[in-house]
Parts: sequence; structure tokens; C-alpha cells
Amino acid sequence: MSHPLIDRNRDLKRLEEDGYELEIANGNELVVRNVPSVDEHRRVQRGCLVATLSLSGDLTNAPSPHTVQWAGDFPCNEHGKPLERLRQGNVNRTVAGVVVRYSFSNKPPQGYVDYHQLVTTYVGIIQGPAEVIDPGASARKAA
Repeated sequence: MSHPLIDRNRDLKRLEEDGYELEIANGNELVVRNVPSVDEHRRVQRGCLVATLSLSGDLTNAPSPHTVQWAGDFPCNEHGKPLERLRQGNVNRTVAGVVVRYSFSNKPPQGYVDYHQLVTTYVGIIQGPAEVIDPGASARKAA
């Protein structure tokens, strides 16, 4: 069942319609579960992406901050080398029952238009190497 905040915001609703497993935690954090990534041993794992929602009441603004957090092993490329271009820092907190360990930064020059763009961009970067190893790896639920 969808969350009222997701239902009221087209960018979040599009993510849900695209098949991403979403959860709203703490009233202003978007959790995207089951995102495939590659670990240092070249195994496909699953993690969670967490984005702080910028809200005006119950409506999303353009994402601010542009950073996200990650619960899972640090994502690697298909050769098992860490995706250092994402690394912003280390975190140690629990959100929606998962331990968030890393923060990532990947800001386009114009910033992100909405949370659909932010999530699909970060998921694409993290999931891409997993798709090389397992072409069926996807954060999107099968239709």
C-alpha cells in the first residue's frame, strides 16, 4: 500500500509506478530497498538508498541536499573496485531497520529536478555493474 506522501507527489509516485520498492521513514526520508550492487568479491548484493526529502508541507521540492546515503557493502564496479566517484563519507545510523554506512555525492551541474531523477541516477550508477554480472539484476520489481 502506498504512503500518502508518495500519492501526493508525482516524482515519488512515478518511482513507485516504475516498480521501485519505496518506504517513507521518519516523515522525510525516502528509502529505496533492494537496489542491486556489486561487492569487492564481484558478487551481486542488495542494499538500500536513503534520500532526505526536501518538503514544503507534504509536497516535494527539488532535492536538497543532492546527496544520498547507502545501507549495504560499498558498491563496486564489475571488477570489484569501489565506485570512489560516489564516496562522500561514512555514516553510522539506522533508518527503517537498516544500518546506513555511507554517504554519496553525485550532483549534476544543474542539480536534480526531482526525486525521480535523483533516485534513477544513483540507482543507475550503483546497479549498472551488477547488470554486467547478472543481466537480470534490477531495483525495479518485475511487472
